Amino acid sequence: MATELQATVSQEYKIYDPIHQKQQGNDLITGYYGHATTFTSPDITEAAFTLINDTYGTKITAANSNDTNLINERNDYYNNDWLPAVEKIRIDVNKVAAGKKSIVDLSGFHSTKVDPRHHEVGGVMALTATSGVPNSQEINYESKTVTDARSFFVTATPEQGVTVTKVGESIIFEVAPSDKPVQIIALPTTKKKGTFRGSSRGDIMNVNMLSTNGAGNIPLSNTANVVVP
Repeated sequence: MATELQATVSQEYKIYDPIHQKQQGNDLITGYYGHATTFTSPDITEAAFTLINDTYGTKITAANSNDTNLINERNDYYNNDWLPAVEKIRIDVNKVAAGKKSIVDLSGFHSTKVDPRHHEVGGVMALTATSGVPNSQEINYESKTVTDARSFFVTATPEQGVTVTKVGESIIFEVAPSDKPVQIIALPTTKKKGTFRGSSRGDIMNVNMLSTNGAGNIPLSNTANVVVP
């Protein structure tokens, strides 16, 4: 007998850009706090969350100046204040919804369906990457690991001079000194298999994938090495 999929909060907001994360916060104020008869026991008050979300918005705007200190302040506030507050709401929504999509959607979060037997973060994904057809400048990628994830984030960086690591909820690119521009491709997608382009022919690229399922972020995949055709 097939297992019925249950709805849960999608954690795709963790890979949103900051502006869309702020909008996610706005949606929660309207949805989660706007339906107090459904979500009766919030772990964080509407006033407290609104202040956190507004403060995050202020820091996002300030960081648009590209000042390194202001960017760091924005990122620190995301990790230490905004994200923990959103996580409290996510946990409560999943508890109240008990697998019902309509209630998850009412909260302002996006919903995703998962197998109730798989609510744990999966192991490292076995990623493969291959060259596309000759002269196409395309790279094919595919995660070989079975996962209930619905959100993926693929990155491609030059073999020389760039390392990719995962720290908490962040993907960190470390760029060594280079005498030419360093190209980093970042592709948010809902597919664990696909094709992307953008690199120069003959480049050797390292490809990684991060994925999110109902329990959180799956660890960064192995690095797949491929020559751009």
